[in-house]
Amino acid sequence: MIVRTHRWRAWDWTDDRPGEWHELDPARPLVIEGVGALTKRSKPLADFSIWVSLDDATRKARALARDGESFAPHWDRWARQELALAARENPDRLADLVIDGRSAEVAWLAAQAALFGNTSGDGA
Repeated sequence: MIVRTHRWRAWDWTDDRPGEWHELDPARPLVIEGVGALTKRSKPLADFSIWVSLDDATRKARALARDGESFAPHWDRWARQELALAARENPDRLADLVIDGRSAEVAWLAAQAALFGNTSGDGA
């Protein structure tokens, strides 16, 4: 999704359908995160882009620890979709900065997300 206005729509993962609309404050920085956030189409709209690199096993363990077993049945399908997207879009090559997901920088980024408030509704 490319945000062109000051609003966005959440995804209701439980009911597998679009969720509520949310308004954005145009005066605040906007951080868009997620596997598909950095693409050839979205890159020109970003002021700065970061790719966090992490091995598949650790990503899966972290995601399931964060989101619980309710997402476990979907993991293999999502992983295939992510691989296809990465092969098509090469987000690691599009990024202004690539960091190791096991590094201190990731902890710093998580702290910044908490400071600005994660209102994406996806728990990431």
